[in-house]
This record gives sequence, C-alpha cells and structure tokens, in this order.
Amino acid sequence: MRSYKTLLQPGSSTEIIQKSRFISLACGVQEEQAVAEVLKAQKALYPDATHHCYAYILGEDGNTARFQDDGEPSGTAGMPILEVLRKWELTNVLVVITRYFGGTLLGTGGLVRAYAGGTAAALSNAAVAEMVPSTAYLCETDYSRYARLEAFFKQSDYLQLLDVTFSDKIQAHCMARTSDAQRLAEDIAARTDGQARLTETEIKYYPWPQGKI
Repeated sequence: MRSYKTLLQPGSSTEIIQKSRFISLACGVQEEQAVAEVLKAQKALYPDATHHCYAYILGEDGNTARFQDDGEPSGTAGMPILEVLRKWELTNVLVVITRYFGGTLLGTGGLVRAYAGGTAAALSNAAVAEMVPSTAYLCETDYSRYARLEAFFKQSDYLQLLDVTFSDKIQAHCMARTSDAQRLAEDIAARTDGQARLTETEIKYYPWPQGKI
C-alpha cells in the first residue's frame, strides 16, 4: 500500500467564455462503473448541452487513465483535463465538463485554456486529501492511567482518536499511520507503565488532516 491523493468531497464551477457556458464537476470515483454513473447523471441533468468532455484516473498508482473530447477538436478538451489531474497528482478522480456552445468559436488554444481552467476551478472547490495506509487500534487501559493517555491523544501529531468507551475499563479506538506502529506502541507503553493493551483491528486507507501527514 502507498499513499495517494484524491477527492473527499466534490467540487464544481461554472464559467462563461465567449458566450459559451462551461459547467465543471470534479469528484472522487473508485471504479469505472462509478465513472459511467456520474457521466450518465450529468448528461441527464444537461440533456441539451453541446458537449460532455471528461477525463479520469483510477488506481492507487494512477495506472488507468481515460479521456474523451466528445465532439470537440481532438486534444482540446479531454487531454487538457487529464493533464491538470496529473499536475495535481490525483487518482481515483473524475472531471466532467459540460459545454453549452454560445455561437463563438474559441479556437484550439481557447478550448484548451477553457477546459484546463474549468478543471482547476472545480478541483479548487473540492476537498483534496492524502489517503495514507493506516492501522486502526483498540487501546484498553484502567482509569488510573487514562489521564496521561488522554493528554497524549490530544497532543499527538501522528495519531487520530476516533472514539472512547467507558465501562469496567476504558476503550479508546484510534488510528495511526501504519509506518508509525512501533512508535505508537512505545508511546502507549511509556504512558501506561506498560499496562495498556493495544490491539490492531484493521488496516486501511485513512484521509489524514493537513499537518498530520
């Protein structure tokens, strides 16, 4: 598993260029079926549009990439969208730009700028996150040692506290980058005199907040 950047929340933008309207949507997708569903929804939403141009990248390594000019001159729509996605170093992402032709030809350069600019604008309005291979843990400790552990949870720059349950023992569910497994075990042990029980429950990708990557 390796880290990658993608979109947690979609973004959109609308621009009028030489009387043509460009409606851009950027969203996260996990597979080509999801791409097809988004494209179908956009075409249903704007059935009388002149073009629905798009590009997407899939896979943790970004090894699947496709684009479509949808009637625009070759290389003026889908490829500029794809190049912006690559510049942003994103994967599992789709951008579709719907155009209503306004009667004025933009020329090759104008189209490239319009589709690249629409992509960047939609991405700027989306929520970008880095998905990091991470391990979920259950940390169990008694009440006498929890105060020091609680302070550690609040101050840690590499740990996310997800939930705490209070019963006969305190059970804290937390998440740390997989690469920090040994560091976490040592920090927990140091703050609980080695008495806390730390159990791995799941390994998955987790979107780390800015500053904790």
